Amino acid sequence: MYKNLLTLLLVCTIGMSLQAQDPSIIFPQIIADESEEFEIEISVSNFESLVGMQFTIQWDPAKMHLLEIFDFNLPELDSTNFGIIAVNLDEGKLPVLWDDDSLVGVSVPDETVIYKLRMQATGTVGDTIPLIFAAGPASTELVDNGLNPVPVIEVEGQVIFEDIVGIKQLEKSNIQSLAIYPNPFTDFTTIEFELQETTNTTLIITDLTGKEIYRNTEKMTNGFHQKKIDSAIFPSTGEYIYYVQTNNNQLLEKMIFVK
Repeated sequence: MYKNLLTLLLVCTIGMSLQAQDPSIIFPQIIADESEEFEIEISVSNFESLVGMQFTIQWDPAKMHLLEIFDFNLPELDSTNFGIIAVNLDEGKLPVLWDDDSLVGVSVPDETVIYKLRMQATGTVGDTIPLIFAAGPASTELVDNGLNPVPVIEVEGQVIFEDIVGIKQLEKSNIQSLAIYPNPFTDFTTIEFELQETTNTTLIITDLTGKEIYRNTEKMTNGFHQKKIDSAIFPSTGEYIYYVQTNNNQLLEKMIFVK
């Protein structure tokens, strides 16, 4: 069922459709408690006029297992579109096959969460579990409303198990909010945050291995702040982590650079 989406959809000669910016399927960067339930949000960007989609997310089944699939945000997408069978789940794989029966094409706003996974953590503090695109049972493919295959940007993620009590203590900080726009981005993005007091503030950006690619420290007053980040600092397309640190607190979020 999941071997080749194109055999189900193509009824004419296939041509390659190159868009100004290719669509992305995005797996998140998550910090979760090592013994609790948590959610994985699968999101998309540049998802425009598409009639078919398939891919497989894979994780380490020894570290977490699937409880539920929910919050579907594509027309005609529900639990029946997923390969929820023992042989897949034993390997930590969850394939999805979706198509728009009208063949008109579906578009959604950037960063739309198309579905969520509720997971049970079974690992230990310090575990890092990659969220990857598996080659099967469903290889990654998108099809547009001209029935052409569309290039896809795969943004892989990870789950990091930490002591959630410690994380919550950090969130009770003098950093009131943290946001980024646009995200994903190509040319530049802007990190926004609000401080509740004047303090030394450091902005750090790292890749998913923890390698630092940007650091800026300065004394900032209480109130709203913006920091423009140019794409030139990023070595390649992918997911990165940005941190805003004060003297005794920090908040972190993900950012996605697309060349």
